[in-house]
Formats: sequence, structure tokens, C-alpha cells
Amino acid sequence: VRTLHDWTVVDGKLYGYWAPLAPVVMIPFVAAFGPTVSDRVVDACFGALNVGLFYWFLRRAQRSGLLPLSESCCLALALLLAFGSVGFYLSCTGRVWFAVQVFTLTAVLAACVAILTPSASIFSHVVAGCFFGAAILGRNITAGLALFFVVVIWLRSAGAPRRRAAFAVRLASFAMPCVVAIGLQALYNYERFGDVREDGAGLQITTTGDPRFAAEYVQHGLFSPYYLGRNAKYYLWNYALPADVSGERRPDLNGNSMFLVTPPLVYVALAWRRRAPLALAAAVGVAPFVAALMFYLATGYTQFGNRYLLEGLPLLLVLVGAGMKGEVGHGAYVLVVLAVAMNAWGTYVWSCMDDCSALAPYVGRWTLPAFVAAALAARVVWAWRRRPAARGVRSSQRDFESPSGPHPET
Repeated sequence: VRTLHDWTVVDGKLYGYWAPLAPVVMIPFVAAFGPTVSDRVVDACFGALNVGLFYWFLRRAQRSGLLPLSESCCLALALLLAFGSVGFYLSCTGRVWFAVQVFTLTAVLAACVAILTPSASIFSHVVAGCFFGAAILGRNITAGLALFFVVVIWLRSAGAPRRRAAFAVRLASFAMPCVVAIGLQALYNYERFGDVREDGAGLQITTTGDPRFAAEYVQHGLFSPYYLGRNAKYYLWNYALPADVSGERRPDLNGNSMFLVTPPLVYVALAWRRRAPLALAAAVGVAPFVAALMFYLATGYTQFGNRYLLEGLPLLLVLVGAGMKGEVGHGAYVLVVLAVAMNAWGTYVWSCMDDCSALAPYVGRWTLPAFVAAALAARVVWAWRRRPAARGVRSSQRDFESPSGPHPET
């Protein structure tokens, strides 16, 4: 059955309202494997690539001195992006509007890696700008993350003989590709709809979109304080998991609290405890992005969690790392385990909306509790095995520092 849902209809022609990055990324796959190429496989490959890029970004941040993190903390944060956040189900589902976000996240992370190139050369800033420009061409709202790069460029210009001049040159090198990307988006809009400011989202809402949004859009537009209360609920404090006709719990398709879906995000509130320069940059960068989401018409329906947060998650997880003080303590470990369990459940339930018959024989009510119990037991065993070694180290330190002199046997 043909459906026009999520298509923009103008003069009898159909247009995708998403920006041009995703179609461009898919061109070589379609050329190589035909129009029936599995978008689930492509999305999963880019999802895996995103995890590697994020880990690379964290390691560069640690080596640059901008964010002190232990190796275990880097791994835990990468694990969160991979399996403990909405990035998991978005990378497994294979729908075009999810693919748009997965590809855009790839561009954002590549820009983050490039901006922390050890040499801090002009070329590296141009490359970072190209990737961030590509991210803007993926989802225009990612332009709200730009201040992160501005602050990082300022921080990394500290060692230059003339800091202000070096900052200006590096910022211009980063900004030029972004300006070109904005120009390409404007041209793309004009060629399709005759208006450089019309990207098709508004037209889609009024032609084939969900009727409940049409009246609000006509009255309030895409961004308005009118949406703040509703969005804050679905992003921050909606813990409701409604039951379906069979009595099984399901996620709220309008969105559930980010702290329910990814519990370690509570550490964002403690990021001030480690005054890391990159944490400051992340806070300055992600704030406009989240603010824009709070004033946006929709929350991402239908979805699990808050999918629109995906491109800002790397910066939020930087703040999580700062809030953890760069280490994975017992409390942080428990929250990471719960995040993975929650997103495993959400991804499975979301898959069941289409078909999960292949997985059903291996999944029961005991599966997630067993996983959580096993993961927590592993932590207990690990901590117990470390105790004798830790006591030995402390004892040796006391003997060495004892005012009565060295141990008699030495």
C-alpha cells in the first residue's frame, strides 16, 4: 500500500523533507548493490563506525589534556553510545529518518576528532569544518553545536605566540566550509521549493504530516515557547511505560525521560566537579542544541527514548565523564548496566513493531534480569579480587613512610 506519510507534496511532486547528506551517502551503496540494498546493514555499519569515532575523540581529548579520563571511563562512555543510548536502536532499525541521524552523527564525530588533531594545523581545522558542514547538511539543527568548536579552537590557541590572531585564523579556516555548506543548503531549498529558507519540513507538516501538528504549526511555527512544557516533559520527566492490549509494557512513543533511557546522564549535573576545559566547551556547545529541541514542534514521534538528542549525545557524554571525575565508580557502573539493559529492551520492543520472530525463542521475562544480575555480580567479583592487591599496596606505602624506619626484613 502506497503511503505519502513523511513526504512533502508540491505541485504533484514528492520530496523528502530531510537535508541532502543522507541521499548522498546512500548513492554509492545503491550504485553498487541496487535499490534494494539493506538500509539496516548500512545503518549498522555507520553505527559501529560512530562508536569507534567517539572512542577516538575521547582518547584525543584525554591526550590533549582537555579532559582527564581513565581508559575504563573512555570504554564505558563508548559503550553507552553504542548500547546504552538511543544510538543503539537508531542504528538497528533502518528507516530513512533514523538513517539521517546516524549519518549526521558520523559527520559530527569526525569533526570532533579532526578539531583535536595534535598538530592543530590550519588543514585540520578546514577538515573539521568540512565534516561539521556535512553534519549541517544532514540535520540543520546540528548548527546549534557550533559553539563547542569555537570554544575548543580558543582553548587550543592558548600556546600560540599571538593567541588572538591564531584563534582568528583557525576559526576562519573552520568556518569557511560551514558557510559553503549553508550556501549549498540554501541552493538545495531554492531549487526544490523556490525559497532559500524553505527546507520542506513545514510543507510536509501541512500536506502529509500528522494532523495533530498541522494546526500548531500554522499558529506557532516550527519553533515556539508554546512547545516548551510538552517537550520538557518528554525529554526530562516522562517515566510512563504504558501497557498494550496484552498487558506488556511499552515505551511512550512520544518519548521517555533521557534519565530513564540513559541513566548515567544524571552525572551531567555533577560535571562541575571536574573543571575540565573540554567539559566547559561541551556545556557551551550542547546548551543551544538542547534549547532548540525544547522549542521545536515535535519530540520525535514515533520513537523509543528521545531520538532527536542523538547528535548532541557525544557532548552530553563528555559531561558525564567529567561528572564521574574520569573514573567508573560502583554507582556509575550500576547506571551503565541499567542503561544497556534499558536500551536492549527498547530496541527489542521497537523491533517487535515490525517482526521479532527470529529473536522471540531466545528472549523471555528472565533475560534482562539475568543480564543485570550477571553484570553486577561480575563487578562484585572484580572488586573483591582487587582488594588484596590494594591492601598490599597501601601496606607497603605505610611501611615505607613509617617514622620508625624501614621494615626489619628489608
